[in-house]
Amino acid sequence: MNKFDLIVIGACHGFWIENDVKKCSNKVLLIEPVKYNFDQLKNRFKNYRNIIFENIAIGDKNELIDFFHVLESSLAKLKKHWASGIGSFSKAHILKHRRKRFQITEEDI
Repeated sequence: MNKFDLIVIGACHGFWIENDVKKCSNKVLLIEPVKYNFDQLKNRFKNYRNIIFENIAIGDKNELIDFFHVLESSLAKLKKHWASGIGSFSKAHILKHRRKRFQITEEDI
């Protein structure tokens, strides 16, 4: 771990970490489980040679389980820029984000 300047678990599309990544001269590890976010992340930092990208989710157990997230096709409907960053190993956890102004449904996951 000491060979890395930065490790980000849940890097999303990379917008919020861009300034931190630019400061790094050693290795950077960016982990993002949601494929459409991962694709944007890789594109944002495509010219950096010190970055390792991983399209995985990390849990506290050594097992393979489903990972749930907001579908890319639902982002415009939900009208929240942060919706692409909602992910969980529990679909019920994502549905708990439902509020008066955030109408997420099972069809959005």
